[in-house]
Amino acid sequence: MEKDRVAGSCNSPPYFDGNNYAAWREKFEIFLDGLDEYASGYLTKEWVAPVKTVEGEVVPKPWSEWTEAEVFAAYSNKKAKNALVAALSSTQFAHIQHIPNS
Repeated sequence: MEKDRVAGSCNSPPYFDGNNYAAWREKFEIFLDGLDEYASGYLTKEWVAPVKTVEGEVVPKPWSEWTEAEVFAAYSNKKAKNALVAALSSTQFAHIQHIPNS
């Protein structure tokens, strides 16, 4: 009988060890939706830090100048990345660690 790493926990993402990807993906998407309705979007698109133009040059926007929406997007991105890393075995993580928006 197959047993999940932390069965029934809503605090830990479903564990992926390389087996039964289709079932894991469905469970993982449900888990992400429970964390943050926007988090799953950051696994398929790259999050870009806010920038501003100063004297014709594009520079990173200081944290103190971020809008509420920019802060929310940054946290959603971090939640998604953290959940993904926590869900993967070391072997599976090694397969994706070089991809910028896994």
